[in-house]
Amino acid sequence: MRESYADVRLHLVESLSGNLERMINTRQLDLAIVFQKEKLVRWSARPILEERLFLIGTHDVLSPLPEASISPGQLAAIPLIMPSLGHGLRGRLEAICQEHALSVDVVAEIDGLAC
Repeated sequence: MRESYADVRLHLVESLSGNLERMINTRQLDLAIVFQKEKLVRWSARPILEERLFLIGTHDVLSPLPEASISPGQLAAIPLIMPSLGHGLRGRLEAICQEHALSVDVVAEIDGLAC
């Protein structure tokens, strides 16, 4: 295989969306899968799937909320443990709340690939 594709260099990277966006924008990567396309400069983006997000918490925190989707106002009223702003999920939730003149109540930040 290497002889057939001598000029191809494969480099797989697992990282947070913010890091992948930076690497795409600085041409360190040619392709990435990220949460949102807003920060990509000079690149084309195509949606590949829609993902449902779930709020997980104790019964006393979640029981007053509806079983169906919650509103941005309801989300903003809950203290959350979130990834830092460089993570695509955090950026997306911050943007949704900002559209409604709300702020996310982040009580702790955890960065990890499982976030």
